[in-house]
Amino acid sequence: MREKLILLICRNHFKSIPQALDIFLCAVDWSNPEHIRETYNLLKDWKSPPFEECITFLDAHHADEVIRLYGVERISKMADDELKLYMVKNLFFHSLFF
Repeated sequence: MREKLILLICRNHFKSIPQALDIFLCAVDWSNPEHIRETYNLLKDWKSPPFEECITFLDAHHADEVIRLYGVERISKMADDELKLYMVKNLFFHSLFF
């Protein structure tokens, strides 16, 4: 709980760290409209994470439509070959894992 509070307090610093976006989104109180509004505003200024990390914005941990749309928009900017390579690598990993 303390870590979430620190992350929320220091959010303006963390928006320059692309990898912190997913962690920040998990710390947001999605039942609080003010927190949601603030998150949407921060999302506009947050340094874009790598395409591979944006795929996580489509999973069950991020049910908010705006966050999912952000993920889709980022992924759509990937080159087709890059996306294919990522998908093959991911499929290979999951086949080994299971």
